[in-house]
Amino acid sequence: MFYPYAKTFQLSDRISSISGVGPKTDKLLSLLGIRTIQDLIEYYPRAYQDRINITKISQLKGKGRETIIGQTTRHIPYLKIKKVVISDGTGSCFLLFFGEKVEKFLPLGTKLIITGRAKRYRGFFSFSNFEYEIIKEGDELSGIVPLYRLTSEWGRYGQRQMRRIVKACLSFTKIDDMYKEIVQPLGLFDLEEAFLNIHFPRNWGCYQNARKRLSFDELFLLQLALQLNKKRLSLMPRKTIYEKPKTALELPFELTFAQKRVISEIERDFSSPHLMNRLLHGDVGSGKTIVALWMAHYVASNGFQVAIMAPTEILADQHYASAKKIFQDGIKIALLKSGISQKEQKEIKEKIANGEINIVIGTHSLIQEDVSFKNLSFVIIDEQHRFGVSQRQTLIEKARGLSSLFCDVLVMTATPIPRTLALSLYGDMDISCLDEMPKNRGKIITAIRSEKDLEKIYLFIKDKIREGRQAYIVYPLIEESEKTSLKSIKKHFEKLSKIFSDFNISLLHGRIKPEEKEETMKGFSDGKINILVATTVIEVGIDVPNATIMLIEDSERFGLSQLHQLRGRIGRGAYNSYCILITKERIIDMIRGGIKPDRDDEDYEAVERLSAIKNINNGFELAEYDLRIRGCGEFFGERQHGMPDLKLADPIRDERLLVLAKDTANNILEKDPILSNYPKIKDLLLNKFKGSIGLGVVR
Repeated sequence: MFYPYAKTFQLSDRISSISGVGPKTDKLLSLLGIRTIQDLIEYYPRAYQDRINITKISQLKGKGRETIIGQTTRHIPYLKIKKVVISDGTGSCFLLFFGEKVEKFLPLGTKLIITGRAKRYRGFFSFSNFEYEIIKEGDELSGIVPLYRLTSEWGRYGQRQMRRIVKACLSFTKIDDMYKEIVQPLGLFDLEEAFLNIHFPRNWGCYQNARKRLSFDELFLLQLALQLNKKRLSLMPRKTIYEKPKTALELPFELTFAQKRVISEIERDFSSPHLMNRLLHGDVGSGKTIVALWMAHYVASNGFQVAIMAPTEILADQHYASAKKIFQDGIKIALLKSGISQKEQKEIKEKIANGEINIVIGTHSLIQEDVSFKNLSFVIIDEQHRFGVSQRQTLIEKARGLSSLFCDVLVMTATPIPRTLALSLYGDMDISCLDEMPKNRGKIITAIRSEKDLEKIYLFIKDKIREGRQAYIVYPLIEESEKTSLKSIKKHFEKLSKIFSDFNISLLHGRIKPEEKEETMKGFSDGKINILVATTVIEVGIDVPNATIMLIEDSERFGLSQLHQLRGRIGRGAYNSYCILITKERIIDMIRGGIKPDRDDEDYEAVERLSAIKNINNGFELAEYDLRIRGCGEFFGERQHGMPDLKLADPIRDERLLVLAKDTANNILEKDPILSNYPKIKDLLLNKFKGSIGLGVVR
């Protein structure tokens, strides 16, 4: 029931304004990031307990999530696991607890409602991954009940307490629907009805309608911001006109059709009346660096400066080495990074400032305050998601000088971006895609093996090295225990040094001094080092065509994109390459047997990822697959940290809604380009997207 009182509160009011939210509860809510009534109402349930469809214990099927009601009848202690027997008069089942004193908080005779996935073992069903709530007299045992993400401080009655507070907020708060005129013609729920049914759905149909309305609001606001930013950029007139260089770069290979197409797209941007703001994405090894250097040469040949910023010194070194090989016509390039001496840094900065250097390649060092340019006109940002919004903007603003204008910008990522995400995340940018790999490259064969196979694998690696090839051996680095991980890697390296005593083997990780890192990379690139033992520091920026083996230890600890990036370090030459993933026997047995574990199985995600990486070589297919199993949440990190979270909307699942939101935003901006008729929406945009998307056009 909802309280039949007047709507006396505003969404912006402090949550402590609500009766029953004292200092202790206020502190618990602040741990969840909830400080205002709006924060709470937009703190959506993580799941729901379906109390409409209660299953008798005797009718449990063990398929999907099921809800039962019963009471505790027995405690069965084991060494680490404690079983609680639950009965409902039709049968009994077990609840499994790990290391908890269940006798204290679930004494015999306690009535519970339980939701989870039941598994049958020796004739009885058990719940090991479940949610439960103690039932008190007067509790509502019907309907669809929300379950929220709570911290341990909330205790065992936290869900009940949270529901009470949310109900109070929804009952007492006046909800102003700033999108009312916009959504009415679309047949969507009004906002108050949507909030009510996302927290306490009358039925599953009402829940779907509530999610649809709130998802539309999220996508609509995002599309407004992206379209406004695109308009802002289109209002920046070009003052630098580039002529096509008289002499093209001479490359020792032929560009792919895709590379030629992208170069033409960028050339068209350079001849347009407005500045370029373009994203270049493609699979690992598709040749983004060559495209970037080709266009850098194009601009530098016109007498303007170019800055290329990479997230790591290894990647910057690689770009610099590539540039030195192909720039032969007087173009002056420099490498600026923290690993070089202060004296050398000072000299390079002076040459950048007076225009002696045409193209500067560097890391975060490029955005230092004392780095200034004479006529910076083109900025290239590689692996752009590894930089913060403010870091990217700082480099771009170095092109201002005495002008209020920015420069041409090309950002690159080695993560292929599915179409719907391109629409939702990069709607303010023009997008180029490298969807073709260079010719004359060998195949990459991916295999999954266990530790018991390592002896044979080491023999295989030795044979390949004797044939003249090189190998990577990669270990995971766990951020929470970096020091411990490094010690472990060093021990592995000592062991491998003995196994491969007839070969040159080196260790590479993030803590190695820059000069040692550079020396190691040069040695591997020149073929003097046969085996490179490393962490994921080699994930990007390594291009050694002679390296044909990638052995990844504890591969279940890596993400799918990370595994594909590592695999992309091989297969860059004419020889066949081999990516060998070491993992647990249990995971291998499930993959080989075609067994798909339950979603609550500890190895579920590992089985999904490793099966995918084994069977799919194409980065675009992998990106689509990764999106299906992960959802879009983590991909938003690719755009950058400043972007607001989508709490309910999913651009893949909600593709039609996304298109509707985009079309609606476009229609409004065509009639009202600066949102003068929508002051509340304008204020929300400026507040929510502050620092992540430029919205100067509506100020």
